[in-house]
Amino acid sequence: MDRTSSRRQLAIFVAILAVSVLTIALFTLWISGRFARVEQRQDAIADASLIARIAAPIFVSNRSQAIDSLCKSFKDVFPGRVAITDSIGRVLGADIANPAELPSLTFMTDVSAAIQGKIGSMTHHDRLLGCDLVYLSHPIYLNQSIVGVVRVGR
Repeated sequence: MDRTSSRRQLAIFVAILAVSVLTIALFTLWISGRFARVEQRQDAIADASLIARIAAPIFVSNRSQAIDSLCKSFKDVFPGRVAITDSIGRVLGADIANPAELPSLTFMTDVSAAIQGKIGSMTHHDRLLGCDLVYLSHPIYLNQSIVGVVRVGR
């Protein structure tokens, strides 16, 4: 074997090794990101479920100002966004924005799913925060009827 052939084999070996290491690193990043998204979704489900239980009694009195105040109270303690809609997707409360200025959320797939009694989720770019958030919507039940939706974004 001459020197050129040995160098060529060494270069091929190093290239294969580099590609293998890069592939393992990318796969590791992909898996860790996937686990982080699952954990983020589970946290959002727990948050939305808790907020739905807190908000349900307010729907009895039909006081949208109290619902908006509830959402705004989460602004400083909740690591994300919170909105509450009625059973047709009209925003009754929002953590940052004035609900009267917000469009109906019925067109959002996560809210539509919650209106139908499911837990909905989607990724959406939040213009106020300037980043992508995972949104999760949870139905609010009162006397076994859906009266609204809690939407949280993380």
